[in-house]
Amino acid sequence: MWYGAYKDYVSGRKEMLMTNPYFVDITTEKSPFECYQKIKTAAENDSSAITPELCLDILQSTNYPPVISAMVKRAAFAIEGDTRRYLNFRRVLLGAVAQRESSEETRRVVYAMTERYHDKAAYERAVHSEAGKFLLQGYRCQYGLNLQGSAAQMNLRYHDFSGYDKLVFDGNVRQIDLGHARNLPKRLDLSSAEKAEAISLNCADLSGVEKLELPRGIKKADFSRVRNMPDAAFDLQKYERLREAGFAALDFAGKPLLKLPEQIEKVDLRGAKNLSRRTDLRACSRLKEVNAEGIAGEAEFLLPDESQAQVRRRGKSVRRVMQPLPSWAAYYRGRAA
Repeated sequence: MWYGAYKDYVSGRKEMLMTNPYFVDITTEKSPFECYQKIKTAAENDSSAITPELCLDILQSTNYPPVISAMVKRAAFAIEGDTRRYLNFRRVLLGAVAQRESSEETRRVVYAMTERYHDKAAYERAVHSEAGKFLLQGYRCQYGLNLQGSAAQMNLRYHDFSGYDKLVFDGNVRQIDLGHARNLPKRLDLSSAEKAEAISLNCADLSGVEKLELPRGIKKADFSRVRNMPDAAFDLQKYERLREAGFAALDFAGKPLLKLPEQIEKVDLRGAKNLSRRTDLRACSRLKEVNAEGIAGEAEFLLPDESQAQVRRRGKSVRRVMQPLPSWAAYYRGRAA
């Protein structure tokens, strides 16, 4: 008997090391608003209507922070100091923080409950496990990640998007940060964030990304230090509202010529590598500044005839003429700058 119990313990321990035993995956497709209405209706009718089954249904439908926070608060109220009720709700309380992006309020409530019922070890395992999936502040569709109903600023830095074929954003999202993200969808379409004005892909790995689509109203795009930049990202002419574009430390070797919209005002090319000897920006009639600090070689920029654009090098701004200077003149002018 003791050998059987020991064997079960060892196998269970191995499984826990490989997967988080408290993780609850999202298996249904429900909007955060619909989930919140379920909690609100149950609470208005009777506090006892908040059941573990209802909470599990919520966890399997969304990970929108306000909804999850409301759920754990109602669950804590329903327990009311009853240890048996805590054991009934234990799975959903720990599931609310297990491998999920959760709000500070949610973690605080769950931690307080586990501390009260001497179950802090389970909380630590749920929160700090590195195995398995990681659910974002949205809910998964069959083939993609649906972030509708999310906050105005979406911080998706460092996330691994393995297994997702698309990303669907809420139309009210204003800023999207995908810095250091990896395994992004083959067709990276961010146009669902119709009102987004700023998108950062700083240091993101775009291996496998063949097509990149930005929101039409984008005003600021940062591609600095992006790895494996797709060719489509070098043609930004169709984004007529784009005002700032960042390509710092980007390697232009074997890439197509940079095409920017007429309305662009600032271009960041600090530390860019293998940039074309002559970068033609004459079509950018509203150009104000090109940051070219740290660019190796004798890169020249062809600027609009009547613009007051400045090219910043070595901490100073100098005006580049429309036609490139001879190599010897460019050398001495660069030293003077």
